[in-house]
Amino acid sequence: MSSNYPITYIVPFEYNEDKLKVLFVDWISSFKDSPIDAASSEIVSIEKIYYPVRCYFYHFDVSWNATSIWEGKEQSLETVYETETVFVSKEGTEYKQASHTEDRVPLTKVVPKTIKSSKIVQKDKKETSGTINNCNYFTLCPASENSELDRLLSQFTADDLKNADKYSDETLNNIRVTEITGDDEKIYEKANKLWSFYTKRLCAAQVPGTRHENLKYEYKAANVIKYISLLPVYEIVYKYDEVEYTVYFNGKHTDSFVAFNMRPQNEKYNTTIQKKSDSIITQSKTVAKNSALAFFAVPLFLFGL
Repeated sequence: MSSNYPITYIVPFEYNEDKLKVLFVDWISSFKDSPIDAASSEIVSIEKIYYPVRCYFYHFDVSWNATSIWEGKEQSLETVYETETVFVSKEGTEYKQASHTEDRVPLTKVVPKTIKSSKIVQKDKKETSGTINNCNYFTLCPASENSELDRLLSQFTADDLKNADKYSDETLNNIRVTEITGDDEKIYEKANKLWSFYTKRLCAAQVPGTRHENLKYEYKAANVIKYISLLPVYEIVYKYDEVEYTVYFNGKHTDSFVAFNMRPQNEKYNTTIQKKSDSIITQSKTVAKNSALAFFAVPLFLFGL
């Protein structure tokens, strides 16, 4: 599938393969159920790949109107009467408890108590409006056939593209570019929904009052630039126990999400966890069974059956 958007920017790879190998070892060793020797997996291949992603830059003015509501706490004091039992000694002294060493006569009396309470009250309510000018919003919308890879690509930001290179065959440097997937119009609809969600939050932050109702907004001017950026991804194919796996690393951010579908796992670890779980379930069933038998045995014993 192709796109009518121009390829405008290319984000360069920020670290080399030596750093990548360290990241790979750290990553594969980070799982509790990884085999103890997973870090010694054989790296079959490392490839730099550029993934084309549709990007959208919105510049707009927007006006809004809403019903603003101002609320506050109103505190009040209320007197209630409760009965209270005290214990009175021969000398007339009141105690809260009876005594084993002296005679105290219980006496019930009614005592007042003050209760503090508060409630939210509306102090003002009126229609408000405003305009926000020169707003900018950026979003990129990956559309690969791999949802894990899309999550990785979504971590690129507007700042990454600000520092990106202008696209050219020279900046591409013979690195493979994957085919773009997805439909331009459908992806654009998705971007517009994200833009609308952002605009609503932007306007809501401008509305005065404690809270608001009936927020509406209208674009006064809007311009959108659609283009494609090439995002850097390292693809590592590695082998463990004669089975090949593939994992993807962000080519710019070393601390980002890592995309993969399968990885080596220690079956004994998972089996041990499952056995512990089965053991707990078995113990629970045994306890429940014994409790049930004991429950039915009691009436038989009482009635001499």
